[in-house]
Amino acid sequence: MFRPILIILLVLLSLKLQAVHLSKDGTGQVLIFPYYTVNGGIDTLINLVNTTDEAKALRVRFREAANSREVFTFNLYLGPNDVWAGAVIKSGEPAIAKIISFDQSCTNPVVNTNTQQFYKYYYTGDFSDSYPDDDKDI
Repeated sequence: MFRPILIILLVLLSLKLQAVHLSKDGTGQVLIFPYYTVNGGIDTLINLVNTTDEAKALRVRFREAANSREVFTFNLYLGPNDVWAGAVIKSGEPAIAKIISFDQSCTNPVVNTNTQQFYKYYYTGDFSDSYPDDDKDI
């Protein structure tokens, strides 16, 4: 009686499951940065490269670590073989993460040298939870 269930379970466990598929040349359609930080005077530097001969429209999202709530999102438009460079930095007191770029690639909203502050309203106030929201661990 348990034998068919066990066989089905073993077959399912043996399947190669992937959330993201890489092509044979090692490129894909999703890039997941595992972590960004500005703690301890560290800046997180980012380079996104379009390796094709076609223009690309990208959606770039930053999420906070505790509950994966979105803290900043922008659209990035890269020309053929174009590169975008930016950094997540800490700015001001109380500390808050911001994104900055000297790159001339088109972004919406604009990400440039004026810095774009990360949003706090998705994890503070009415959306607050048991995790700290005082920005000391950004």
